[in-house]
Amino acid sequence: MLSVVVFLLLLDVEVFQDAESKRTVGRPNEDSWKQLLQQGHRLRAEGRYADAERSYQTALAEVNRIGETGLPLVTTLNNLGVLMYSLARYPEAEAYYRGAATILRKQAGKDESALAGVLENYGQLDQARGRFLTAERWFDEALSIRVRLLGTAHPETVETQLALATLWAESGRKADAERTLRELLSTEEKAHGPGALGSVPILKGLGSHYRQQGRNVFAKPFYARAFTIQEKNLGRFDPSLAHTLNSLGAVHYSLRAFEEAGVCFLRALGIQQKALGIGHPEVAMTVHNLAEVQRARKRYDEAERLFQEAIQVWEKTLGPEHLTLAQGLRNYAAVLRRTGRKEEANQLERRARVIFQKHSAKREVQQNWQASGICCLR
Repeated sequence: MLSVVVFLLLLDVEVFQDAESKRTVGRPNEDSWKQLLQQGHRLRAEGRYADAERSYQTALAEVNRIGETGLPLVTTLNNLGVLMYSLARYPEAEAYYRGAATILRKQAGKDESALAGVLENYGQLDQARGRFLTAERWFDEALSIRVRLLGTAHPETVETQLALATLWAESGRKADAERTLRELLSTEEKAHGPGALGSVPILKGLGSHYRQQGRNVFAKPFYARAFTIQEKNLGRFDPSLAHTLNSLGAVHYSLRAFEEAGVCFLRALGIQQKALGIGHPEVAMTVHNLAEVQRARKRYDEAERLFQEAIQVWEKTLGPEHLTLAQGLRNYAAVLRRTGRKEEANQLERRARVIFQKHSAKREVQQNWQASGICCLR
């Protein structure tokens, strides 16, 4: 998938402990629910999405069994929505987000911070489905809540403004997006200096903004600055560096600087394998991108091996109908075609096309079918 700025907000049990601590009646299995939710978080972080779904569903059954209708139920619904979004199961994600938002709205002003998080996730979902007007409405409401509760300079408020800017860039309001991003960067640097970590998501947002327009020469310095700040503040092996390296590598790839792209992807891969293990879907993303570099350099044997490795992980973790898998199949088919294996290539391309066509978000289907070979997980 094309690289975008995405904020998916997992609501954790600690957020609600203070609000729930006074409620002691009818809560005999609260500890069980918390354990299941935390287990789901851990499994999702490890890329074990099927296992994470089972944990979250068991947590949901537990809160329903004890008749809980408050924040534990909201938390579980939201986190199931985040997982479904990751798996591109968008109708299910929508149902979970809508359920969580409905419960919070009925509380008439209570737990508004949680509502803002759910609404932002809902906005990301509608953006992914090409529903820009409703996405903007959710982002606007989340922003209004956060400005009122936290002020304009709070990181969560800035996060929502970034989400809005990304939406505007994608929906054609590029001037509004660029102006907002530059204003956010100026405010952040005046408040905390040009080397503060708070500027990293804004710099990456600007990089993504230019990259989406094909202006990779302009995107490159923003990603490079973001990486430099992260490395200085977090060290050489922090997992967050891998995401920035992948984006920077994608820019190099688009500029046909294949050697530099390979260096970025290899370093990202080393960081990810240490933090996540070899079977994680984000590790597979970087392996896929390395395969694309090898394909561009006409090193087809190595490209084929890497494509096979990435596809095997995605089939296991994301399932057989995920859009990211479809893009990997399509790019692998290009290698097979280059090496004279046209029938095998045709089979993979047919499989990829079927996956794209099964997804109802037609805008996204068309965008991904024509996209560059480098991909990033949402």
